Amino acid sequence: MRSRTAAPASGRSSRAGVVPAPDSRGRNAAAVVELVPNLPLFTIRNLARTTDSRRRNVIAVSRAADRDEIKISGAVWQKSGTLEAWVAVRDPVAYFGAALRSALELQGIAIAGSTRPETALPAGDWEPVYQHHSDLQRAIEVTNKRSQNFFAESLFKLMGAVHAQEGSWPGGVRAVGDFLDKVGIARGAYNMVDGSGLSRNDRFAPSQITRLLAFMFQHPNGRDFMRSLAYSGEDGLRWEHRLATPPYRGNVFAKTGTLNGVSSLSGYAKAKSGKLYAFSIVCNGTPGAWKAQRTQDTIVRALIDNG
Repeated sequence: MRSRTAAPASGRSSRAGVVPAPDSRGRNAAAVVELVPNLPLFTIRNLARTTDSRRRNVIAVSRAADRDEIKISGAVWQKSGTLEAWVAVRDPVAYFGAALRSALELQGIAIAGSTRPETALPAGDWEPVYQHHSDLQRAIEVTNKRSQNFFAESLFKLMGAVHAQEGSWPGGVRAVGDFLDKVGIARGAYNMVDGSGLSRNDRFAPSQITRLLAFMFQHPNGRDFMRSLAYSGEDGLRWEHRLATPPYRGNVFAKTGTLNGVSSLSGYAKAKSGKLYAFSIVCNGTPGAWKAQRTQDTIVRALIDNG
């Protein structure tokens, strides 16, 4: 299950976990719902029921756009066990503060005063108490393989903070723009406003994308970049059944992009001849994503067969 609510990204971000489970009282009882961590920031609207039919084991989790209300609907099969879903929070800074306060209180550390957001650390001497560094390669793989837009936005703002001294969308645009200058893609020839591509104000030509892909193939980190892309037939992903038969299986490394009326596929394809091609297919005004994907797959097959 996944929430289709886009998650706001900030310098302090977390995810709320919703855990529906069947009720021990049996069929048509209200499902048991637990919030992890259990913070007093959300209103839970639980419409989910327990069912004795495995076919009806479908749960939907969503958050209201204008308030912190989480709605759970559908049915939980009695024998399914515990299910999990992640929900985007409306105010990631407030959520992070509440979660940190709760975690410290569980360890016996009381915090005086209220939690308040700050855009920057106040002046004075600060001493780090604890630091944790995530695996950047793993984060990029999750971003690209699973189209994790929240990760994409967070990494975008992180690049802005590190390279442009501004952890924001404009800072990220400047940082990425500096890199694209090296690629040979001039500022003003494209339009970019975020890191995930969810905005319809993001505009790149397929020729620019293939130029970037060719550049990354020669880059010192090119192998890691290619590894971050989903490959055709990869188990556990949407690519599991896409281009999954020989000679296409395992020979396409690509990233999808989907909005209403828009479908794209960009990446690398290894032809039967042994040549490796960078490609980008962007379809606008599509009546349905599956039709565009079928066309994209046809083009990629032709590239592999005849390239």
